[in-house]
Amino acid sequence: MGPAWLRRWSNRGMVFGTAAVLTVVGAWIAHSLPQRNPFPQTHSVKRDLTHKSAQPLTTKVLTASTDGGTMRVTFHGRRMLTDVPHRRGHHERWNAIVVGRPERLTYERVRGYDGTMYLFRPVDASTHPVPVVVYFHGGSLMTGDAVIHPGPKYRKEWVMAEIERSLVQRGFAFVSVNYRLAPKYKWPDQIDDATASIRFLKANAAKLGINPLAVSVVGDSAGGALASLVGVTGGDTHPEPVFDEGPFVKESSRVRAVVDMFGPVDRSYYAMKWGERHGAKPTPAFGVLTARLVQSASAVSYVRPGDPCFLIIQGLQDTVDPPELSLEMYDRLREDGDRARIILIHHSTHEFIPKGGTLQPSTAQIVRDIVTFLVRNGVPQPHPRRIVRVDRLSITANG
Repeated sequence: MGPAWLRRWSNRGMVFGTAAVLTVVGAWIAHSLPQRNPFPQTHSVKRDLTHKSAQPLTTKVLTASTDGGTMRVTFHGRRMLTDVPHRRGHHERWNAIVVGRPERLTYERVRGYDGTMYLFRPVDASTHPVPVVVYFHGGSLMTGDAVIHPGPKYRKEWVMAEIERSLVQRGFAFVSVNYRLAPKYKWPDQIDDATASIRFLKANAAKLGINPLAVSVVGDSAGGALASLVGVTGGDTHPEPVFDEGPFVKESSRVRAVVDMFGPVDRSYYAMKWGERHGAKPTPAFGVLTARLVQSASAVSYVRPGDPCFLIIQGLQDTVDPPELSLEMYDRLREDGDRARIILIHHSTHEFIPKGGTLQPSTAQIVRDIVTFLVRNGVPQPHPRRIVRVDRLSITANG
């Protein structure tokens, strides 16, 4: 048992040790529980923090999105759902390459959903109105948002940030669009939002200082499919609008140029792969796949003469959206006399991820090609002037 003084100090040690343990446990619980927001709460939404490139479950917070879904936070391997306060304009973490300050605009309100976009004005806005390029993000129509997030150099985020920077520095406005996401919202809500964003910009062109005749679109993966569908379904080449649902229906959703980066422009491949794995089970984005639905969701179904010019970017090692899809789109466009160019990237899988070697051409060269294409084709060119001769008089006329 030992002396009395030793027993007294042992008991004190147990008390102090127990208190220390309780203090640590209490601090961990307090850290894990949602904290009271010390700032005024101006808006509250639920956000989806899942992402296919998320870190292992030991990461506390995964990638954020502003799609209006549910926030998912992982604490030490456990996933929990919670609402988070959202102060507009203060939650976004943009890629450091991006130039300018984003202006958040609401382009539609439909069935409780606020469709938002971010507008970046050109560095030199001395010339008005300015051309604009509209970006649709990827994510299988289920994840992602309009924020161009930080990411590894020469990957998708870097590419989009470089495109934004180059265009804004060349006198273009740049817009990045949020759209409704599955599974909460089913197709065709996503393409309806895409076309609605174009009509909003045209309807408010004078107020925003943009040229309604100089609107182009760019997208990657699922966003590339949306950009392609906007390109081939808007304008005068169709007897009636295909996806022009929502506000400003009197405005045209026609665009001047389209950049499609590895987009699933033919959904029959997706339907085949889904059927092999899940049979007749409904898909998260499209519901039950039917032949008519697959055709209506495929950009290749709408190609016809008079479509805007296309630039298609495709990795040859892409197994998510294989090169056969982009080549089919390119062939259809060329067969109908539309202007189209395709860049096939050696050693590139989906989203510029290398496999088996260095990307050829490099992503830096691809950015330059995309920007050059948009600068050349995104602005209406003046009609060539010709000489009309009547007897001995020379009359200058617009062609």
